[in-house]
Amino acid sequence: MAIFDVEPRISGDVYFGHNSPDSVILAGKVAEKGVGGDIYFDGSDNFVVLEVGKRGSGKSYGMGALLEGFATTSTNSNVGKHKSRRGVLLLDPLDIHWTALIPLSADGPEGLKRQHAVLKKWKGLEPEKIAVNVWVPAGFQWEIDHPEFRTYYLPVSELQAADWALLLATDLILETRGRLIDEAHQKVTTLGWKSGQTKTPARKDYSIQDLIACISKDDDIGQFYHAETIRSVVQPLQSFARMPLFSARGGTPMTDLVQEGKLSILSMARLSESLRTVLTAVLVRKLYEDRSIASQINRRLQLQTISETERTRLKEELVKHVPRTILAIDEAQILMPARGGDLARSALNSYVLQGRRN
Repeated sequence: MAIFDVEPRISGDVYFGHNSPDSVILAGKVAEKGVGGDIYFDGSDNFVVLEVGKRGSGKSYGMGALLEGFATTSTNSNVGKHKSRRGVLLLDPLDIHWTALIPLSADGPEGLKRQHAVLKKWKGLEPEKIAVNVWVPAGFQWEIDHPEFRTYYLPVSELQAADWALLLATDLILETRGRLIDEAHQKVTTLGWKSGQTKTPARKDYSIQDLIACISKDDDIGQFYHAETIRSVVQPLQSFARMPLFSARGGTPMTDLVQEGKLSILSMARLSESLRTVLTAVLVRKLYEDRSIASQINRRLQLQTISETERTRLKEELVKHVPRTILAIDEAQILMPARGGDLARSALNSYVLQGRRN
């Protein structure tokens, strides 16, 4: 490790972050001459961290190690000390973080031995057990995958018209196909639609088949849109409907994906660029909305004088929502590219600017 000489010299341990040590993670060591110590990240309060550095400098490795510190099974270990716990959700567009499933050991394959040898150079550190789940989008599993990988289903009913426009490579305003998908989405989720004498009420928990039925049968759509335009939207929707990823209206529950004290890794490298962007936008929006509800419940429980019956009801409702969550994104430029990344970028901006309240 390179050693630097700076003035004034740092002595002792260094803490950055908050000042109430409810959750403190070992981040590294001071790489400077003098009586240097350890560096700790105090993640007790809400925070936003941007990690930058040149290619190959170890950004992903360092972030992964830091996040694992939030998910140690022990509440008082050499890499993490916790009085309270959060969930951790890592969006991994390169599929490199799944190895968190593999315990570090001096025995086993050569690569594992090398990693263990690196750890042994750090005085006082031993391998720690990590609570981790790795998720792979449904339909994108490989036979060679680790047997403990879990299957993730996209919540179809959370997709907005703009999400479908991105997947169908159209524009909601400038292109006829985009205006068609926007109108169909409004009819299915808000207005309801009519085919002859049959009226179909709106439903928030819609499926792709609901969209297809509306586009194919709705009287207004059939009157104002050309048959070729309708086919150009229905055909790709049918292709998505055949994908296992889109097979569930509600998808994988957020409370399964994000759990207190666990590191959840969603591997996304096998998805197309548009699917990665839409999945990121949907997840970030859903996480923000869910935490907003949970935060409101917590405020009532902590600040409002209410009956025991109401308190019990609120506590039962609270467990249906995700815990306070650390959202981490590796290689964010992949999930939010310069072109076509507006959906994910907008969702993340809202999460960063307003999510600290939750």
